[in-house]
Amino acid sequence: MAGPTTRGFAVLLIVLAGSACDNVEWGGVSVALQPPPDKIDTTAVADSATSAEPTGPVLPQGPAVFMGERLEGNRVRIRPVAEIGEDTLMTLPRDIDVPGSTELFARERRAPGTAFTLFAEGTRVGTVRLDSIATQPGLCSPVPVGFGPLEMVPDANEATRFIAVNQEVAGNRPYTPFVAPDHNFEQRTAALELAAQAVRQTGATFPGSILDMRADMQAFPMDGDPRGAFAGTFLYQDALRVGESLTEAAYDIFILGVAGGSGYRMGYLDYRPVSTGKGAQRFFESADWDGDGESEVLVELFGTQSRWMMALDRREGTWYKAFEESCEPLSISP
Repeated sequence: MAGPTTRGFAVLLIVLAGSACDNVEWGGVSVALQPPPDKIDTTAVADSATSAEPTGPVLPQGPAVFMGERLEGNRVRIRPVAEIGEDTLMTLPRDIDVPGSTELFARERRAPGTAFTLFAEGTRVGTVRLDSIATQPGLCSPVPVGFGPLEMVPDANEATRFIAVNQEVAGNRPYTPFVAPDHNFEQRTAALELAAQAVRQTGATFPGSILDMRADMQAFPMDGDPRGAFAGTFLYQDALRVGESLTEAAYDIFILGVAGGSGYRMGYLDYRPVSTGKGAQRFFESADWDGDGESEVLVELFGTQSRWMMALDRREGTWYKAFEESCEPLSISP
């Protein structure tokens, strides 16, 4: 999968943000350990985008990836994150850009009875068939959220967060044994070492204790590698919640630790000082949602007034930010 692309007016945005677009929390610095993927020439796309304007609501051309959360009563809530393109994630239609697109998307792609395949810890774990649709408030643009009963393999009953795709997109991907990994001593030690490295690399204020900064750590499978991988969130004078930071000096460091050599190396680093906009990050789930044989990662971000999502992917072994939701309106006219 490659980085985000713009496909003219059919490429629109959904965001987990505040009730108005002024509420979005942007900013920060994403730091990759290797050069980013080569830029793609978008001249032809830009030229074609100026040749026409939308005349009505639009649908994404491809399927979407969804985030899912388990509710009480063995029910699941899912909401769309982005459109799955060929080797890319793309933004979805929304009313702020083309009125009526959200309702059209809900009616055509999220109707009651629509089945979605659920993934957790990198493996297929179950199905949800929607029985109701509601609009989630408090976002830049209303988002159609689907609900339905959870049908899951018995050994995955403890799973609470999911990545979902339409059942036809999942096809015949097999059910494999579900294992909920727990970080081990080696991973915890490596996380502290990598976080200290990140503080030095970014020039962030060095805290009294790296361990005291650790706000979240989660181990997750990595394409059959028995050593797995882990994600760590390290916060300075902040918390993993929507709301103001404790001070203007606060910052967030998010890392992926991947197996390399005899231990773990830095796979991805994202540093976000509050001075450029709060964005406290937390690993949400991982799955191979595009069927390319490699798992991708969804990350949840907490700002001062909203939450939103971003996606991480790999190219030739290098992790990079492939997509991040935004509340900014998309320019669709010349």
